[in-house]
Amino acid sequence: MVAALGIWRPERPVPELTTAVVGEALQAVADVGVVEAAAARWPARAAEEAVAVAHWLASVLQEIVATPAPAAELPKLAALFGPAGLAELLGVAPRALDRYLGGAQAVPDDVAHGAHLIAQIAGALAGSYND
Repeated sequence: MVAALGIWRPERPVPELTTAVVGEALQAVADVGVVEAAAARWPARAAEEAVAVAHWLASVLQEIVATPAPAAELPKLAALFGPAGLAELLGVAPRALDRYLGGAQAVPDDVAHGAHLIAQIAGALAGSYND
């Protein structure tokens, strides 16, 4: 999910979910300000039983779903829909979107939440098809 949202860009294909892969993805999530405390706890949790780790990962996923990361999501969505298409989806002027993308203006909460929802939908759809 974090790759689909544009938060984590693995340097290579990920054929297997290992503790190293999870740690790398969590560090990327922490770098954009989401689940920082959870990412810091990962090495200590990795050695625990599989059920405990699964519950922990589920709580991290809930935090990711609940927390917009517009600095990562907006560029990914602009590449997917084009700037004009994304501006229309978000209900903002194209010039405003340009300012958000360039960091010249803070992204309003409603726009960040809208982008986060669109990113989740796009990520779910991208993961549901085989190329």
